[in-house]
Amino acid sequence: MKKVNSIIRTKIHQLTKTSLILLMIVSIISCENEDDNVSNSQLAEDYLNADAVNALRDMGFPIYDGEEPPMLEGTYLAELVLQNTTVPNDGATPGTRFPDWKVRFSNQSGTDVFVEEFEDASSTTGEGYGALIIGETNLGGTSNFTVLFRQSLVDGTGHSYTSIRAISGDAFINPNDGETLRIIDFELATLMLDNNGNPNGNLLPNNSGRLFNDESGDAVRIE
Repeated sequence: MKKVNSIIRTKIHQLTKTSLILLMIVSIISCENEDDNVSNSQLAEDYLNADAVNALRDMGFPIYDGEEPPMLEGTYLAELVLQNTTVPNDGATPGTRFPDWKVRFSNQSGTDVFVEEFEDASSTTGEGYGALIIGETNLGGTSNFTVLFRQSLVDGTGHSYTSIRAISGDAFINPNDGETLRIIDFELATLMLDNNGNPNGNLLPNNSGRLFNDESGDAVRIE
């Protein structure tokens, strides 16, 4: 009987030890996953700042995480409709149609991409900007991404300021070549990052802006 009890105690000890080891492994994996999520989310805050990221989210703009964003290289057309605004006394209301907008992505590598924007109505050719791209590629599934880029601009009086363009959506990917054909649930946000004191009173307050989507829902690749 003593021998049986001894064997039982040994088995319990072994099971307890095994359970503790498994618990430690699960805890380590869980911590690693949490660290990954924090680092991914931190990319957006490091590129902009926490207040700007919160302002974008408060406006309804989604910021996606991920270390393997879809390949976006190409030019896309968006038929802009105002979805939300945090601009004080904004004369435009949600549902207002804005001029068509084109965006071109090139030289994409890792979390870096070069972005150029164009506006049809005014034949405006936007200056190109280096941008941050984050997201996750999932062939046959949802490939959500976010692109953030800062614009260093000068108003008519020579006063410099910095604004943000932010683009999010789901890349619809051609499984044959991996190229994005269109951006599903396309959203564009414009935000004042730093009005540099706004001495002339002609600029938006910091962290205010507008949120747009595409009239049809998707921005189509045209080049």
